[in-house]
Amino acid sequence: TLAETAETEMVTDVPESRLDVVRGAREVAVSLWAAPDRPIAGRVREIAGRADAAARTYTVKISLIDPPPGLVALGMTASVRFTAGAPGTIARLPASALTGDPAKPAVWVLDTKAGRAALRPVTIGRLAGDGSVIVLDGLQNGDLVVTAGASTIDANQPLVAWAGTIR
Repeated sequence: TLAETAETEMVTDVPESRLDVVRGAREVAVSLWAAPDRPIAGRVREIAGRADAAARTYTVKISLIDPPPGLVALGMTASVRFTAGAPGTIARLPASALTGDPAKPAVWVLDTKAGRAALRPVTIGRLAGDGSVIVLDGLQNGDLVVTAGASTIDANQPLVAWAGTIR
């Protein structure tokens, strides 16, 4: 096995349903398992032209940008995070969050203090192949969007945020 040492890169496998995120990534952050508190910026260098026959995933090569000297070694394990969307992307939501007229898309945003949701118009960039939508405008950072049962909500209906499974 030969290894090129001029450029440090990471290799990961991505399912077909997430390739649009990789292709549209604005930022790539790599965290070594040995140093998770020191993320390294990266850029997508190559996406395989076809899926692995057994795993049905695509190999993605990521070049590491200015890794700290001595931190990265061949064979290390890492996690990678792709920040998706073109500039201006505000959120990626399940399509089930959309409600109302398809020509005027909107989502229900929960006001936790009032215990009610308000219908908020949004601008959709595109529908992704995995059943999600890219929201370009209409939401603020921290908004709680109703993603299940959105088509059955009434503005006067009391709502609370789901706190997860109770054990």
